[in-house]
Amino acid sequence: VLDTLDQVKGANRYRFTDLNSELQRHNAYHITLQNLDRFNYQYNGKEGDFTIGRQALVFGPARFFSPTDIFIPYDIQVIDQEYRIGIDAIRYQMELGQLSMLDMGAVIGRDADAENSGIFFRGKTSISGNDLEGTLIVLDNARLIGLGVERAFGDFGFWLETAYMKWQLDEQANYTRTSVGTDYAFNERLTGLVEYHYNGAGERDPEHYLALMQRPSHQRAGVFLLGQHYLVAAISWMMTPLTSLTETAFYNLSDQSIFYTLAIQHSWSDNLYSDLGVYLSAGDRPYFSADEPIQLGSEFGVVKHSLYLSLRYYY
Repeated sequence: VLDTLDQVKGANRYRFTDLNSELQRHNAYHITLQNLDRFNYQYNGKEGDFTIGRQALVFGPARFFSPTDIFIPYDIQVIDQEYRIGIDAIRYQMELGQLSMLDMGAVIGRDADAENSGIFFRGKTSISGNDLEGTLIVLDNARLIGLGVERAFGDFGFWLETAYMKWQLDEQANYTRTSVGTDYAFNERLTGLVEYHYNGAGERDPEHYLALMQRPSHQRAGVFLLGQHYLVAAISWMMTPLTSLTETAFYNLSDQSIFYTLAIQHSWSDNLYSDLGVYLSAGDRPYFSADEPIQLGSEFGVVKHSLYLSLRYYY
């Protein structure tokens, strides 16, 4: 519930207006969870699909850290990553052939202010077994240009995604982000994945982490990582036809901290699922002194260990 509320608060920048997330406040109780996550009209025509209203926008082929996915991407600490938080947008998707597509639209942010809005253009095609993707996102004072490729090398899957963000008012804020990875199915039940991510918007020294929160990259462009170099390794094991286990380790190569997740999912019926998971972290803890403000010793060292249980019903 808490991480869902945090995501909704972050989405407010890219929502024209919204219902009050606080449903009711009383001395004895406090009801806060409300999220009108989908509310749109869609027209499906011969030329393409037109959607207006609250919807989900997902960009890029990268599995964990997508450089072109800047409109409310998932933080790795969010438990429910199955359902993307909706934002307000106008979108038109047109097929240019069996393997090509043009995707364009506008995100209408809070009060339709330019600083909370943007437009995007994406093109996808396939050439000789390479799935290619190009993205242009225009904010009021920034431009993002992104490229992506996804293909197979024998039994291995491969993807590469990179993006350059240019800020018009502050050239020192410009940065490049890149993700490259591969996955492999060892057998019908066991799959492994590795992804490296370079975050040009981050810092090498943890002493500068807190200052990142005020930069446009983290305020407006969906960057939530604090370091520069990351390695992610994941393994998925189908224990039984109804039970699966997923382990993921996020390693910040810049400050040597680790964030580890373990989740077991079980299907009780066609519509009922349960999840049991644990979050663990390792790294230098925050510190402070009388002469200096608090400092982060590492990115993941501040993450608390946690255990969660969820139950999901689809109707």
